[in-house]
Amino acid sequence: MSNNQADETFRAVLHREPTEISTPFQQVSRDFVFGEVWSRPGLSRKDRRWVALACVAGADAPGPIEAYVRAALESGDIELEEMLEFVLHFAVYSGWPKASHLEGAVMRQWAQIHRDRGQEPEPWHELAHDTLGSSDWDERFEAGAQEFRDVNGIPALLTTLRTGTQASSISSSATSGSAPA
Repeated sequence: MSNNQADETFRAVLHREPTEISTPFQQVSRDFVFGEVWSRPGLSRKDRRWVALACVAGADAPGPIEAYVRAALESGDIELEEMLEFVLHFAVYSGWPKASHLEGAVMRQWAQIHRDRGQEPEPWHELAHDTLGSSDWDERFEAGAQEFRDVNGIPALLTTLRTGTQASSISSSATSGSAPA
């Protein structure tokens, strides 16, 4: 038994034919994930791809990482440059080992997509070191701390420690729930 809406959405999202369902869990999973969640209004398919990529990469789920990376690139919803920027941003929040695994999937799937089209994979673009900002560590640290303040509305703990503020102000603000001045 198969849900036609779920199967159609599966094809549109993953760019392949659905696999044969052999268990109730597989049936319910496909019907819910592709028949209900991916079919909802409110987010574009590209936005849903970003969410799915972050989740499968965060879970370090090898099969889904490969499938969702390939589908995102193959569909054209996400360009290689966007995907590589995503990997860097993901590394900051989820860790370098998981991001390294994700980047490996991007490399493999990018190459496979090209081979499947009878093309040689395009070479990766060399990034100039200046795309990562200043090489002066004090400038980088201050820029990062400012970005943290801008995004989170509170000073970064490491900024407070690095600038010499007394540790007592940090520990007292941590216990009181207020941010250090």
